[in-house]
Amino acid sequence: MKAIVLDAFGDASHFRLADVPQPQPKKGEVRIKVEASGFNPVDCKIRQGGYGGNAPVILGADCSGVIDALGKEAQGFSVGDEVYAMPFGPSSNGSYAEFLCLPVSVVAKKPSNLSFEQAAAVPLAAMTAYRAMLSSHAIKRGDTLFIAGAGGGVGSFGVQFAKHHLVKDIFTVAGSEESAKFMHCELGLKKEHILIYKGLSLQQLEEKLMAMNGGNRFDATMDFIGKDMKRLCINLTHYSGHCSSVLPESHDFNLPAWERGVSPCFKKNLSVHFVFVGAEAFSGPPASWAIYSHHLTHISQLIESGAIRLPPVKTIGAMSVETVREAHRLMEEGRVKGKLVMRI
Repeated sequence: MKAIVLDAFGDASHFRLADVPQPQPKKGEVRIKVEASGFNPVDCKIRQGGYGGNAPVILGADCSGVIDALGKEAQGFSVGDEVYAMPFGPSSNGSYAEFLCLPVSVVAKKPSNLSFEQAAAVPLAAMTAYRAMLSSHAIKRGDTLFIAGAGGGVGSFGVQFAKHHLVKDIFTVAGSEESAKFMHCELGLKKEHILIYKGLSLQQLEEKLMAMNGGNRFDATMDFIGKDMKRLCINLTHYSGHCSSVLPESHDFNLPAWERGVSPCFKKNLSVHFVFVGAEAFSGPPASWAIYSHHLTHISQLIESGAIRLPPVKTIGAMSVETVREAHRLMEEGRVKGKLVMRI
């Protein structure tokens, strides 16, 4: 089969198009003929060596396609089923390829009202937002919510989940007028709830956002960016509120989470939830992997019912080295609003 292979960790020059052996499904697995592959910022981190492992490797943590082979005892699916999945853990290879094999526990039927390209944009970003907001019970009807990173893939789904759960108001920040316009026009956020952060200190951001919220902190905050935005989210969270973060930090990131007297978490009785969507897939026992099919199935139901809609999805080309390099360039420059996918 054809695949885009990363020969060495580093920059995007190490990608090449290659012929590699077609994987065969093992017990409890299905093989998917990939129709579309989604791009995520984590792809860049893996490419740079941030997740360890060995090269050569095939990246890609989102896919949609058609089941074309079943392993022994692969229950719940048939050849010809249209599916989508998150090959971020127990998979034969990533989704920058024509075929991949996955356990049935991480696969779900594709939403019937989505194209393959649209469906490939969903799994990793939607499940990350789902776990940060819904399965963690972080938000409830009537809440005021601050989202750092509302315009990205995870944040775009987060806005939809928040609206579906009838939060009272959603606030966010934007790096430019163009970004603010995108979040207003494409995501439906109110103009007066979007703060342009350029040139403002963290203290100024905190003060201005609280002023926008009637002088109050927020019932829940979502950190979908990391670093200083993580600090801002924790500072903005109200007493007995909830803060979810989907980004780990380096060892030198200093946040007094535990220290008596100075910890904002203890001081305000915060519930702080750290989200790694690949936790079970990377280090959990196989019995724990079913969480992915459960979450994806529920997300499919929400999409098919019209309860949530997709963020903007851009198909940037067919599978090629040039397409992959362009996607990585755009993600590293922070210029992606919504999701990027490629046809396989």
